[in-house]
Amino acid sequence: MSSYEHFKIVEGNRYIDDLLRKLMTKHKSRLHPYILWDTIQSFKRKIIFPTGEIKLLKGFIGGLETLSRIGKSYMMKKFGTVHATSRLGAGDLHSRFQMVTTCMQCRLLVTVDVNISFIELFAYFTLNMGNGKDFILHELHITDLRGLRIQICNLRPLNKIINIFLEVLLWSFPNFVKRHVEDQLKRYTTKIIRAFQVPMQMEKGIYL
Repeated sequence: MSSYEHFKIVEGNRYIDDLLRKLMTKHKSRLHPYILWDTIQSFKRKIIFPTGEIKLLKGFIGGLETLSRIGKSYMMKKFGTVHATSRLGAGDLHSRFQMVTTCMQCRLLVTVDVNISFIELFAYFTLNMGNGKDFILHELHITDLRGLRIQICNLRPLNKIINIFLEVLLWSFPNFVKRHVEDQLKRYTTKIIRAFQVPMQMEKGIYL
């Protein structure tokens, strides 16, 4: 590894750690839990003849305050713009929200509890080097998701066809949850950091 590559990693690690520390200090009350007010995701699946749909309604995600850097972070300057990439992790995430399922004109409202023991994310963002603003989140996706547990509450006795339909939909649910978490983290991160002046310097040393 060249000395320049080593510099990019060291400064990137320090920068991401300091950024997360400042964000968690300022916005911890909004992170635990993070409220989801609107309808967020929906998908449809056709099973032989009936077509069904799942739609998530308002709820919350808890545990985002555990977000931290878990791998090397890279940071470099190019034409007055800071480019940074990092691997982040969070543990013991939990979420509860309402879910509407529709099948053959039968509409059910149930409560969904989701628990995730560990989640790993890759993030790539840029911002203005001069003022620490103009934040753009180019990539944020889940690279690892462990210990996913889903519990559906408020289910009533249903006929056989609808039970089969729900089983197939819930079999697809982990990927649905993954997309749901990714989208919410993107929305939350962009909203918070755009209103937050990102630190460009530390007390003892300069990032770039």
